[in-house]
Parts: sequence; structure tokens; C-alpha cells
Amino acid sequence: MKPAHFLLWLFFSITCLLFSIGVSWQFHKITDFGYPLWYQALNIGDHINEYAPQNKQHKQDFILTSSNEHYRLFAEINHAIHAQGEGLSSIQYKVKSPDTNSLIENALLTPSEVIHLQDVAKLIDNLMTFWLYNTLIFVLCMVFIYWKKVQPPPVKQQLTLFVIIVTASVALFSLLGFTTIFYWLHQVVFPDNHQWFFYYQDSLMSTLMKAPDLFAVIGVSIIFNAGIIFWACQKILFKRV
Repeated sequence: MKPAHFLLWLFFSITCLLFSIGVSWQFHKITDFGYPLWYQALNIGDHINEYAPQNKQHKQDFILTSSNEHYRLFAEINHAIHAQGEGLSSIQYKVKSPDTNSLIENALLTPSEVIHLQDVAKLIDNLMTFWLYNTLIFVLCMVFIYWKKVQPPPVKQQLTLFVIIVTASVALFSLLGFTTIFYWLHQVVFPDNHQWFFYYQDSLMSTLMKAPDLFAVIGVSIIFNAGIIFWACQKILFKRV
């Protein structure tokens, strides 16, 4: 295979991977990142029952909320961070008063949590803008490859490259651990004077999400589905050239 064609295929594959991750994110976004599924798999209900009574923000009554209420709250946070952070401060959880049996609404998020999620919303906006530009480049690359009838590298060469990347990624995560990498990324991405780490006892948000466990399984799910989309794009394009 010509070096120029290999480099073109490699560049196309990188843009294809980024495109696939973005599509997978969009799918997860509209399904609330599979929160009800992971809620059951990670025993988040038990996690809430353990830490809600320990809440130091005078919100111990959160233990009275149902799983359906937890699903609703997560969905509202998901919607808000994909809408420039609008509505975060107005998200409220609902519990029945043990005395009057009337419905009481309390703010779910603290001011620090609202600021953090607004930072997350800005990050998502920036990443989505980058994804749109990447999608344009991906489409142009695809058209050029189709036009020039560029063939992909031999399957053996592709598998070798894939094994190297996967092995390096697994080794990195095994050596450092997901939590360490997760915290490091937060330190790099978010402003120094904005709180991003919240103890379960101080945060209903962290309790509701069982951070970082929930983010780990969501991340795996996004990458897994992106891999399927990536494979399909490669298969469709190079089957025709």
C-alpha cells in the first residue's frame, strides 16, 4: 500500500472514530445515557439509601424519594447540560411530608453543583462544535476516498494497529485506574476556582449518580457503540470502492 494512501486512510479513520463517538453520544443523550439500566446494575438505589441520610446540606429527606423520581431528576440534569445549563438551579426533588402527606419540593443542587454543571454544559457545547467540524472533514475525506478509489490497508495490518491501540489503552487504564484518570481530566478541563469534586455526604448530585462508577460504565457503553458505528462506516465505504 502506498504511504500516502495509508496516511489518508489513517486520517480518515481518526475522523471516522470521532464522528462515531459523537453519534454514540447523541444516541446516549436521547436515552438519558441508559440511567435506569445502570441504576439497577450499580445498585444506585441502595447507594442513595446509604448516603442520603448522611447528607450535610439538610436534605436527608431525599431517602424518601422513589426510583422513578431519581430517573426524572437525572433526565432533567441531562436535558439542562445539553441546553447551555438552563434550568439547573430550578431542578427540585419531590417528597411527601410525613406529617401532612402533602408534596414538598426541595432544590436538588447546591450553588457549587450548579456552577460545576454549567461548566459541563459549556464543555459539551465546545465538544459538539468540534464534532460538527470533524463531521464535515469526515464527509469530505469519505468523498475523496470514494472518488480516488483508495483501498484500506490489509486486514492484518489493520488488526495489528487495532491491537496496539487497545493494548496501550487497557494498560494505561490498568496502571493508573479509571478514577485517577477521571479526576485528572477534571483538573485539566475545569477552572481551578470551581469545585468539581463532591463527597456523597455533601452532594445529592454525586449520590444520585454514584460518581464516578456511573461515568465509567457510561463511557464504556459510548465507546462500545461508537466502535460498532465506526466498523459500519468502514464496511460501507470500502465495500464500494
